[in-house]
Amino acid sequence: MNKGELLLEPEAAKWRVLGIQNKLHRWAGEDPTRRFNDVFNLVADPAFLVVA
Repeated sequence: MNKGELLLEPEAAKWRVLGIQNKLHRWAGEDPTRRFNDVFNLVADPAFLVVA
């Protein structure tokens, strides 16, 4: 992990997280049977940690 990314400004992190959430929502709507197997990478994403 690039520890420098943890220094994201909260506003920038918020917009990055919202973008990812919107993309996941769109993908889930397009294919209701789609599985998201790599959720851990989102949990460990620096932007998600800043927003959390």
